[in-house]
Amino acid sequence: MIVMALFLLGVYSCTQDQELTPKDPIHVNDFENIPPLATKRGNGGKGGGGASLQVLPALSGATNASALAINNHGEMVGYSEINGYLHPTYWNSSTAEPEDLGLPPDVLYARARSISDQGHIVGSTGERVSLATAIQFRPGPPRTLPHLRPAGIEFAWKVNNFGVISGSARDWSQSRQFERTVYWENNTINDIGMFPNAIWTMGYGLNDASTIVGSAVADGRMIPYTWSDGTFTALSDLGAGIGEQRAYDISNNGDVVGASRDPSGIIHPVLWRNGELIDLGIFPGIVNGGYAEALAVNEKGQAVGWGWGLDGHPHALLFKDGKIIQLPEPRNAVPPLSYAYDINDAGQIVGEGYIDGTFKRKPMLWTISGGGGGGNKGKGKPN
Repeated sequence: MIVMALFLLGVYSCTQDQELTPKDPIHVNDFENIPPLATKRGNGGKGGGGASLQVLPALSGATNASALAINNHGEMVGYSEINGYLHPTYWNSSTAEPEDLGLPPDVLYARARSISDQGHIVGSTGERVSLATAIQFRPGPPRTLPHLRPAGIEFAWKVNNFGVISGSARDWSQSRQFERTVYWENNTINDIGMFPNAIWTMGYGLNDASTIVGSAVADGRMIPYTWSDGTFTALSDLGAGIGEQRAYDISNNGDVVGASRDPSGIIHPVLWRNGELIDLGIFPGIVNGGYAEALAVNEKGQAVGWGWGLDGHPHALLFKDGKIIQLPEPRNAVPPLSYAYDINDAGQIVGEGYIDGTFKRKPMLWTISGGGGGGNKGKGKPN
């Protein structure tokens, strides 16, 4: 699922101007719609395209729940909502039974957003003073991570296998919602600086090489970027320059996934590989004629995300073998709605959806038949 050598701070550079010019993308436009299937908790069935679905149990008393991340051991994290409060939740890889991760002192609620293969778990919350705070749940006990500024609002998005955490930060007194990209290492917060000429720079994912990916607004454009060794590199887009131009995740192989708006307004899921922009196609829908995002990628280059469908609902998507695959949803889901948030190397996918007409979110686990195969995990310690 999201990137950087995080120690050389002070010199920030951008790619040459020609690298900011979009290259001709490689288009992948095949689309496969997997028929929905009936499924019960703990007993997923097969769907078209070779994917099975399991609805995970939430914490006792939860009305809504979601699975947001999965590691290569099949361990999952997310949240369960109980009496209006979000409880960070962990699912055991063998039993899928939920466990409350607990909260730091004086914290009322939180989501667990990322889990590494080494068992690091991070997420974000709101405190009693309504300032969002980044949290490390494991290694425990749960604790809040340091602020960048005294009136800081921080979000922790991703943790790698060496415990380095990527995130974003802003000052409560300033109007910009997201202002800086940060990372935490050894309980210390570090500011990577601003993308050249940017009014804000936001970071999302990172990999074990400590390369960060994210988006910046600079020179009137939104620009997806990677950051490593103190250097920003702009990624190409589909030509619109404005709107959705985001990089969300990076694998240890260096594949980056995100979304890019084309000049006609359609939002495409995209992948950047070796500097080449690959257009993953159009998921036909009612929003701009097509709107889909790739949110996470594994070591095989398989990506997941979501898109607005022709039925007016968002649907969980898998981007695999040159196809957009709509992941199975329960046959009786009302409305038929789902999101996919993360994928591991074995082809296990986590997300959320509706199942029974109650309009309550349920955590979901999809598994691709044949799996995703092994990948490069933990390649080298961050510099």
